[in-house]
Amino acid sequence: MHMFSLPDSTENKEPQFSFLLVMVLFALTLSFPLMATGKFFFIFPDFLYLSVSASLFILIFFIIFSSRLFFLNLNIIDILVIFYFLYNILNFLILNPNNFSSRYTLLVLPFLVYFTFRLFFSVYKNNEILEKHLIFFVIIAASIPLIIGTLEYAGIIPLYVTFEITGGFLNPGVFAIYLATLVPFIFSLVFIRITKNNTLRIISGIILFMLVAIIIITRSRSSWIAGFISILYVLLHHPGFRSIFRKFTNTVLKKAIIVSFLVLAVFSVSVVLYKYKKDSADGRLFIWGTCTEIIGEKPIFGHGYDSFTRIFTKQQRTYFEHNPLDIKNGILANDAKFAFNDYLQIMVDTGITGLGLFLCIIFFSFRSNYKIQLWQKSKLLIAAKASIIAILTSAMFSYPMQSVINYMILFVLISYISSMSANVSQLVKVKKHISIALSWVIVLTSATVLLYQVLFFRYSNKWKNAFIESQTFNAQNSISTYREIAPFFSTYFPFLFNFGSTLYNCGRFDESVEILESARKLNETCDLLINLGECYSKLEQYQKAESCFIDASNIIPHKLIPRYKLFKIYQNTSQPQKAYRQAIEINNMDIKIYTPLAGQIKNEVLKYIKSNEDSSK
Repeated sequence: MHMFSLPDSTENKEPQFSFLLVMVLFALTLSFPLMATGKFFFIFPDFLYLSVSASLFILIFFIIFSSRLFFLNLNIIDILVIFYFLYNILNFLILNPNNFSSRYTLLVLPFLVYFTFRLFFSVYKNNEILEKHLIFFVIIAASIPLIIGTLEYAGIIPLYVTFEITGGFLNPGVFAIYLATLVPFIFSLVFIRITKNNTLRIISGIILFMLVAIIIITRSRSSWIAGFISILYVLLHHPGFRSIFRKFTNTVLKKAIIVSFLVLAVFSVSVVLYKYKKDSADGRLFIWGTCTEIIGEKPIFGHGYDSFTRIFTKQQRTYFEHNPLDIKNGILANDAKFAFNDYLQIMVDTGITGLGLFLCIIFFSFRSNYKIQLWQKSKLLIAAKASIIAILTSAMFSYPMQSVINYMILFVLISYISSMSANVSQLVKVKKHISIALSWVIVLTSATVLLYQVLFFRYSNKWKNAFIESQTFNAQNSISTYREIAPFFSTYFPFLFNFGSTLYNCGRFDESVEILESARKLNETCDLLINLGECYSKLEQYQKAESCFIDASNIIPHKLIPRYKLFKIYQNTSQPQKAYRQAIEINNMDIKIYTPLAGQIKNEVLKYIKSNEDSSK
């Protein structure tokens, strides 16, 4: 059953050209966030991406109106997608209304992406032109970051972050997972002949080689596993591979040997990957354990969409308050922005309800079964499902669904499967006038988002100028600009943190405390508490300063700065015994990453210990 009607006027080439235009524009849109680097501190890639996408969606639906293509039928996947995003929005508005971050793009963009592509996929169902456009889209989507990453690794493009290769994603892990998502699609182009165009297959072979090479260079274990399992999924649906597999499993003994071999292989690979980056693996195990405790507090609806960082930081601080001798996890702890398991993070934010809705979407997307005789007609669908498997696999060990690009690709793939799956029946038939109204809702939503983005960029530019000014001798003059734009960013943690720090640098400690305390309600990071403690110290409110530094040291126990600040407070307030005990703790601490400042702190406390050994007894 079709979701959309296709009037006679679409039989001409104009809608086909429109579809090609959309695919090219969307492929180019993919490159936009990839071009963002650390120098664009005040304009986050997600915001930039959403602005371009919102403009694109307005264009797309005006093309729809001109072609008179309208919504007709909604199937079970469509209904679940609608409920999933409505639930997330309501969860955010009810449970976490006073927090604004770049992740709000994940509430809007994938939903618009899903239904936009759902339209075009349905219109061109069983059309060879669609196949060509999709292949072109995937090749463009893979080529752009590959080129950027290669030029970065060769030193031709300067990096604004500490990693040697990011592909423009600012982080090699996110970059690798993005590439791993495209691996099964490119693999299918090369080895299972989705296209009969030999030139395209040769190009795809070159891209596949580069994909594998770059993924290895990034050292992302999650992307290695995701790429391997997704390729295996493609092979298991190939008639030739399935025939060979059956020959090796046609007796009970052979099946037992194969199962034993697989169990041993999985165990061995797991051990090797664990030891490859042991500290990283142990850190993730600690995060997962903490997440399970957080989920147990509010299992049904969670703590509120996009509340993970705030809730996790508080839980981590509480843990180290009660377990100060847990040196192993203390060394591994950090300001965690992600759970390194999207399923756990979804449950922390939106509970079992949110995760259940998401898993239902995935379940119905994979409900179709393919027979060997349908192999030729289902290659593209199998490749799409393999790419989804790559995202779902990496989501067990990393955070692909916290990246707007990967999340968007996931829903593009789901929209394709929803449109092409023959056994996904319609549930709701939408009349033409309602279809037109829904289309206008999407256009107006896109326009509203675009207008908000224009305002955001305008105020971000003022913020940028104020920040630059604050770094010069005109620091005091920048305060008026900060105050002017503060109402717009009143629930935006990065701005409040920056504003409060600027006030501190200008010696306006009372005002700085007010702003930093507002930021603390949104997110209680270690650096924020250090700055807030410094403000209270300048105001001679030493008990509050001490509390801030203690909380900061409990959030990241291996960090020297908050403990050193405590040491200085005890010195300045004539508490020699506390100062001496703190100096001993600092001296006994292992330095996770050596810096000149860490060396200076160690030398200072060592001198203090030696000069006060007798008086401390």
